[in-house]
Amino acid sequence: MKNKWRTWGLIIGTLIVAVAIFAVLYFFGDRLGWETWGEKGTIWLLSMLVIFGFLMIPMIVTSLNNAYSNLKANNKKLNPAEPKKEIELKVVTGLDAMRDQLRHRYGFFWRRKLRWLLVTGETAEVEQVAPGLITQGWQLGNDALLIWGGSTKAALDENWLKQLKKLRWRKPIDAQVWVVAADYYAPTKEQKALQDKTLWQMHSRNKLMGWAAPLYLLDIRRTQWQQSEQEEQPVGTLFPGKPHPETLINLLSSVVKQTTDLGMTQVMINHQHAFLLQLAQDLEQRDIPRLRGWLPTFLTAQGGNQLRGLLFTPQVNRAETLADHAFQPTSTWQAIIDDSRVAKGHGVGMQWLNSATLAALSVIILFSLGCIISYIGNRGLIASAENLARQSNDFSVSMTERLTRQQAFKQQLSQLQYRTEYGSPWYLRFGLNQNDRLLTSLWPYYHQANQQNIQLPLVNNLTNELEQLVQMSPNNPERATLAKQGYDRLKAYLMMSRPDRVDAPLLGNILIENTKQAPDTVSAGVWQSIGPELMQFYANNLSRHPDWAIKSDKSLVTDARQVLINQVGMQNAETAIYQGILKRVAQNYGSLSLEQVLNGIDSRTLFNTTEEVPGIFTRAAWEGMVEKEIERAAKNRREEIDWVLTDSGKQLNSEISPEKLKQRLTERYFTDYSAAWLNFLNSISWQRAESISDVIDQLTLVSDVRQSPLIALMNTVKYQGQTAQKGRALSDTLVKSAQEVFGSKAKKLEAIPVDDSIPVGPLDGTFGPLLRLVQGGAQENGDSLNLQTYLTRVTRVRLKLQQVTSAPDPQAMTQALAKTVFEGKAIDLTDTRDYGSLIAASMGEEWSGFGNNLFVQPLEQAWQAVLEPAAMSFNSAWRESIADPWNRAFNGRYPFRATGNDASLPELGRFLRPDSGMIERFVTTQLAGILHKQGDIWVADPMNSQGLTFNPQFIHALNQLSKVSGMLYANGDAAMSFELMARPSRDVVKTELLLDGESLVYFNQMEIWKTMNWPGETYSPGAQLSWSTAETGLRLYDSAKGSWGWVRLLDQASVTQLDSSRYRLEWKAEDGKSLNYILRAQTYAGPLELLKLRGFVLPSNVFVTSRSPASAKPEPVISQYQTEQGNTSNKPKKAQPQKIIGNPVSTEDASTVPPVRKKSKAETPAETANAEVVEQGSADSAETQASSKPMTRMRRIEHDAN
Repeated sequence: MKNKWRTWGLIIGTLIVAVAIFAVLYFFGDRLGWETWGEKGTIWLLSMLVIFGFLMIPMIVTSLNNAYSNLKANNKKLNPAEPKKEIELKVVTGLDAMRDQLRHRYGFFWRRKLRWLLVTGETAEVEQVAPGLITQGWQLGNDALLIWGGSTKAALDENWLKQLKKLRWRKPIDAQVWVVAADYYAPTKEQKALQDKTLWQMHSRNKLMGWAAPLYLLDIRRTQWQQSEQEEQPVGTLFPGKPHPETLINLLSSVVKQTTDLGMTQVMINHQHAFLLQLAQDLEQRDIPRLRGWLPTFLTAQGGNQLRGLLFTPQVNRAETLADHAFQPTSTWQAIIDDSRVAKGHGVGMQWLNSATLAALSVIILFSLGCIISYIGNRGLIASAENLARQSNDFSVSMTERLTRQQAFKQQLSQLQYRTEYGSPWYLRFGLNQNDRLLTSLWPYYHQANQQNIQLPLVNNLTNELEQLVQMSPNNPERATLAKQGYDRLKAYLMMSRPDRVDAPLLGNILIENTKQAPDTVSAGVWQSIGPELMQFYANNLSRHPDWAIKSDKSLVTDARQVLINQVGMQNAETAIYQGILKRVAQNYGSLSLEQVLNGIDSRTLFNTTEEVPGIFTRAAWEGMVEKEIERAAKNRREEIDWVLTDSGKQLNSEISPEKLKQRLTERYFTDYSAAWLNFLNSISWQRAESISDVIDQLTLVSDVRQSPLIALMNTVKYQGQTAQKGRALSDTLVKSAQEVFGSKAKKLEAIPVDDSIPVGPLDGTFGPLLRLVQGGAQENGDSLNLQTYLTRVTRVRLKLQQVTSAPDPQAMTQALAKTVFEGKAIDLTDTRDYGSLIAASMGEEWSGFGNNLFVQPLEQAWQAVLEPAAMSFNSAWRESIADPWNRAFNGRYPFRATGNDASLPELGRFLRPDSGMIERFVTTQLAGILHKQGDIWVADPMNSQGLTFNPQFIHALNQLSKVSGMLYANGDAAMSFELMARPSRDVVKTELLLDGESLVYFNQMEIWKTMNWPGETYSPGAQLSWSTAETGLRLYDSAKGSWGWVRLLDQASVTQLDSSRYRLEWKAEDGKSLNYILRAQTYAGPLELLKLRGFVLPSNVFVTSRSPASAKPEPVISQYQTEQGNTSNKPKKAQPQKIIGNPVSTEDASTVPPVRKKSKAETPAETANAEVVEQGSADSAETQASSKPMTRMRRIEHDAN
């Protein structure tokens, strides 16, 4: 029955496959390349033949096996075996009989339709669970095959196992059953040895068969009563894949509970059916404790059989009616059979035969399928290409249709080209690939179509354009405009005639740009979508097909070349060549950082930079690629550039000759080379040292011959700067020799002597100063500048600084060094600093950053390290001896502060006297070498004060006090003379000025000058101003007491400068009357100069250091003066606004001053622009004016006004 269904299923399946193939060919055959019914029928028949061939393979194999078995049996009958091999042959014969019977009963797939169970154990136990199995060898029943595997105590029969493996070569058995008894679990040595031997046998058996099947333990239990009428049911448990020993015991415990319940039920029905109850009792009381130590051995065995279950069964009786080799499974056997369908074994050892067989069969099947698919695909591809070639050469259709067909044909060729380069798809290979042959056979057809559709229109268009350019008048401005396009068109025309010169991307772009206009019979949309692709495809393949070349018009080419040579030239080609060289070189040479330039030497403690040198501008790049690239460019100049405009037989213009090109490219490269290294080296910055110890460390590293980053850098610069150097030309040597022969008259003066032995190179102009510095040696006159001398001097400076730091009093020694310099004497430090500055200056302006950072800054820092503590020491001495006593003497006193307390003039003289004053003595004794007095002005010495920064407030204060000292203490004591002259005022009858006992009374008579002395010789010094009018009596304007009374009174006046020595003083009375006087000073501004002392603060620092920066500008004290002055003066007065009115006039007498005339609108702006308020002395700097209060209400006028 099964064979019948199998046959019908095979027939129906074959019909379904045949119908499916027919449907695919019917609906999709055209797409696959089979258009005719004959082609489709052929493919269908081939497919069916292949399918029938696969179906016949099992039948052929079965027939061959039967034939082989019959032949073998006949050979055995004719040649009986020897007696000693009778047992072996008997076993083999039994297997052969089993095979024949199974094949006859179950057909071709007899191996997989049964569950093969190998039974082992002692003969007594096996006979009780499978009666007759031992004598028969195998039993068959219920789709299960039991095979007797031998006793566990006997040796393995390897030949028999090999024969068994041949029957089922991949998986010989599905399960292995070991029949055991309860006494096997006893913890005795005999039973332990039996278990180990059995496990060893299992391992050996598995190794011989190459397969480890699941293991089932079948425990035979004997009972006192017959159990034949008892209901059969499987008793036992199945184990999971990788059980834990405790899991096994728990499962067996659950078996005890189940068997107890079932056993009690069966005993209640029939008291003889006590198998289950007895089993539960034995398991609980005896066997489970034994199994706890017996079962785990199967779990720990590596590579053995998987323990799948433990089942219990009573003795089985075989029915007499059963035939030989028949097996009637009990419920326990059936449970094993059913579970074996689920349980999986595993292979043992290398299954190379199985794998090789499967692989070979898979390869054969895949290759067969691949050949079929490849044949189908290639046949369709050839048919499609043939159809496209035929259609594209049909010139009877319209131009639009021809272009559309050519576009399809082009896509087919592009696909074939791509497959030629990158390989065809896998389904077109398998030995049937016709891609290359098909592509070769299609090119003539495409050329024929392309020649008519694309090539001829392009040639005609280019010819017309070139003829138009040639025929255009030379004076036509459009001729120059069309020159660039004409060059491209000529180049395209020549490429089409010379395929070996084709530049496909360039040719395609030229053709597309030159043929944007669609042909007359083609729409613009179709041309824009198809035309560019066809023209680019033509350009891409022109160089591969020399037969596609056109025949050029030589006369047209010659005329076009002449026109373009006159209009275009080759100026832009040089830049393209140069950029191309740099681009190619940059791919092989990376940029160099400072660390790479120094060959790994760490320079971070001395100098650093984030800039990098491009790798293309190095000596390695020049010698490795650049020089060769320039040579190649010069060699190929005619072929790469000039072939378009110049015939190979004509002489090139000297300007575009290869030699000129090589010269210009070389000059251009080394110009950029120099710029790259200039940028890199000038970007190097010196690291600032924080202490004199850091300076010493830096100088030590600089002068270290082995580890100096400076030496490493200069060596690298020397190596890079000598790139492309060569010996001097022979002509230069001959000229030099001629000059020596003909005497001094023929000699040419040389600013710098030239050593003929030194090679010259293109980088000498840039790297020359650095190379001379590195290569120069000490000469007899000692005037040469070289690196070695510089390093020797640096070493001296470093040793001197080490002496300073190791001295008992480093500060005193530092101050002594600084004082030596302040006195104008030279030391090693200053000499080396000057030497470094000279080296930096000799490098020139373009190396200024490099020279300053690496040759000046190190020694400048060393000088600063010496000056810093010395300057701090001088600042401290200034504060202790001058600044602090000054502040104690004059703080809170007028004029330095707007208070009622006057400063002592003798005490002020103690500080300010020109020769013996404390301030001048300090400057002349401590700062004599760096500060000189020129008249009344102190000036810093520019040479000896290098590295020092004077506090600008100090210089300004010193000059301000010097003026006061020279004017007030010229004779030792405080004394000043000046002249006053009263001036008439409106409605004022009389004015009276009292100054330290002297008076100046004016009654509106003729003005006269009166000499006044301040301070006067009186015991009650002071200044008083009073006036009277025609209506009132004498009135007091103000009376200021004290030595500074006169200065206080001047502080209230409005001062206007008339010329260099005369000033007009104007006091405003309460009633608005003006009290006018003219003051004529003998020195500077006379007593008005003292007004600058208002708010004066003596700076506490002489030098600016890191710990004592420049003194901050003092806050304005005008508001303070206005507030406090109001408290000290008798009468308040309003501040007068300043006016800027022209320049002063020179008058000898106030009476000659004419009245003020008004300025016209045209004059006023110009004169106003030239006028300026004089608030400080001519030598005062604008930066320090805030240290003293400006002279308020002072202005300059051109004429005096009543």
